Amino acid sequence: MANVSVIGAGSWGLALARRLCKNGHDVTVWSHREEGVRELREQHENRSKLPGVILPEEIQYTSSLEQAIVGKDLCVLAVPSVYTRSTAEQMKPFVTDGQIILDGQDISHSKGAARKGIYEKIQMVFQNPVGSFDPRRTLGDGIGESLKNKGVSKAEIRAKVAELLEQCGLEPEYMDRYPHQVSGGQCQRTGGRSESDHL
Repeated sequence: MANVSVIGAGSWGLALARRLCKNGHDVTVWSHREEGVRELREQHENRSKLPGVILPEEIQYTSSLEQAIVGKDLCVLAVPSVYTRSTAEQMKPFVTDGQIILDGQDISHSKGAARKGIYEKIQMVFQNPVGSFDPRRTLGDGIGESLKNKGVSKAEIRAKVAELLEQCGLEPEYMDRYPHQVSGGQCQRTGGRSESDHL
């Protein structure tokens, strides 16, 4: 079995660590908080994030990214999206080489048609909702871009974008507005719809 590191000791990271350990993997969990590491080592539970869930005693815990990453077969990044970039930057000195695995396949060097298929399965998560839209393009263009990349017709894209905007509590007319013409909250509601809901 694999030697796996889970970077993040919140509810998602600990749930993953628990499942990985129960599947026979050697698991190390990293937390940026030393007091959180102590609590996990002593109580095998994160009472604030995953109360009542006792974690296997075999799981190791550390607040050292170097210890969490070096020599591992797999590192799973399970931190809140707002910390993904800063955590990845801190990890960089300890990652020497590797692969990006999606659905069991290495996508690190994908090109052309293979990359197009990958884009159907992943999406960008922006920390700034207004920044997730190109200021020179309408909200409808931004929301429908991945459908356009898949070869969907303009009429189908407009219909799907209108449907998604209504799910966000916005009138379909918002598809013709530019990011500066709507509030940050409206951009945030529409930004999350731009990829995940039309798959």
